[in-house]
Amino acid sequence: MLSIEEREYQEDMIKTYGSIPDCDCENCNGCSDNQIEECYSIASSDCNSEFAELINYGGYDSEKEFWDNL
Repeated sequence: MLSIEEREYQEDMIKTYGSIPDCDCENCNGCSDNQIEECYSIASSDCNSEFAELINYGGYDSEKEFWDNL
């Protein structure tokens, strides 16, 4: 079970970076912890991709290469 703080953090990430494409829950109201965690996983991945792109993949040729070499 997610703590209140964990859930709020994950919901903020979801609102900022998006969630599963077919999600029809507005503002995560009524979503279970499992649904929140599934959407959070996607949002977190999108956030990481944005970070890697912002730093031009740390000089590597691709995002995959960047993460592989951390």
